[in-house]
Amino acid sequence: MKYVQLLRILQLDTAAVTIAVADKERFIALVAGTAAVSSNVIVHGVPESDADDADRRTDDDMTVLTAMFHEVEADDIKVGSVVRLGKKAADPKQNPRPMKVVLDSVDNKVKLLRKAKNLREKEEGGWTKVFIHQDLTPKQREARKPLVAELKQRKANGETDLTIYRGAVVKKGH
Repeated sequence: MKYVQLLRILQLDTAAVTIAVADKERFIALVAGTAAVSSNVIVHGVPESDADDADRRTDDDMTVLTAMFHEVEADDIKVGSVVRLGKKAADPKQNPRPMKVVLDSVDNKVKLLRKAKNLREKEEGGWTKVFIHQDLTPKQREARKPLVAELKQRKANGETDLTIYRGAVVKKGH
């Protein structure tokens, strides 16, 4: 497989890699950073448990994830771990923290992300406000920020059917 194809699959910045290839250690660190998040997803909009015990809250989150996987017909996906990100809000019911979910494989992450769009259609069970996206490295998040800003601006200007695809804001289906 060519380097450029591999970098696209890993969603790495080719310019950064061109520099890093000259320095093998930096290149390995770049790839390792992406590999560390390769089977993770971030789940937003899932209400937090009222339990006082951390283990009980984690069990409650696992129960919700199992139900969510069932809703999207992905019952075979296994969760390695789940952790809530950030500080607990004063009113966690109003503003629940996102969950970082480590899945058992990259294939299952892709499967879940493909099926996740169907959650919005599930009126029953409170899934309409839940959304899932892949975990990104800090560099990937930084590179995505201006794209998200552009996407929001273009939608505010009345454009429809837009998405971020391969580092650009494009019309869906094009």
